Amino acid sequence: MEYLQSIPLPSADSQTDPLLWDSPEFIRSYAYMEREMRAKQELYEIFVGLLPNSPEQQKESYAVDIGSGLSTIKEQIMNKGYNYIGIDASAKMLHYAQKIYSGNLWNAMADITDALPFPNKSIDLITGINVLYSFSETQLRDRVLPEISRIMKPDGVLQVSNPLPNASNFRIILRELQLRGNSLPSAKKFLSVLFEHRNFLKSQSQLARGALKLDPLEWVGLLADFGFTKPYVNTEAYAGQASIIKLTHR
Repeated sequence: MEYLQSIPLPSADSQTDPLLWDSPEFIRSYAYMEREMRAKQELYEIFVGLLPNSPEQQKESYAVDIGSGLSTIKEQIMNKGYNYIGIDASAKMLHYAQKIYSGNLWNAMADITDALPFPNKSIDLITGINVLYSFSETQLRDRVLPEISRIMKPDGVLQVSNPLPNASNFRIILRELQLRGNSLPSAKKFLSVLFEHRNFLKSQSQLARGALKLDPLEWVGLLADFGFTKPYVNTEAYAGQASIIKLTHR
C-alpha cells in the first residue's frame, strides 16, 4: 500500500492529549504486566489461536490492530500472513513499541473516533483486544464501528475481545495464582508486583467502571448493524472474564 508511506510514524516528542497511557510510569507498568501476567498471556494465546490465515488468493493482506499499545500480538498476526499495522491514540506507546521491535513495525497514531488513515475496503483483518468496550455506545454507533466497516474488505474478519459484564479482577488474580501453581513464593512475587503497579491497576479499574457492559450476544447484535455476520464466540478467556468474538464482514 503506497499510502502507508505518507502516514507519519510517531516519535517520542509527538504531542497528544494528556492521556494517562502517555505517561512513562503507565507504559512501564503496562509493559511489565503484559510480559509477566500469565493470565493475560493465556488470553493472547486463545485470541491468536482463533485468528484466520491470510487469504491465499491475495498477494498482499493487511491487518490493523486497533488500540495496539505495545503491539503484543504483532508477530503472531504476521505469522498468519498479514502485513501488520498498529493503531493507537498514544504516540508515546507507539514509540516504545517501535523501540521494542527495533523499527521493524508499522504503526500510526490515530483516533478511531475521528478517522483512520486507510482507503475504503482496504483491510483484511481488524483486531482489538479489550478496546471496544472503552467507548460509549454512542461513540461506537456514530464513529468507531462505521469507520471499521468503511475500511474493511468484503469477507474481511473482525476479531475482538471485551470483558464480560460481570468481569472481576479478583477472579483474574485467582486464575493468575492458579497458573503459577499456587506456590507461595510465586504468589508473593505476583502480589508484590500488583502492589508495585497499583496505579496501573487503579487506572484499569477506573476504565472498567466507565466501560460499556455488554454480554457477547449484545456485542454480536451491535456489530451486526454494521455488516458483521457469522459470529463465533468464546467466553473462556481471561479466567472466564472476557469474550472473544470473531465475525465476517459482508
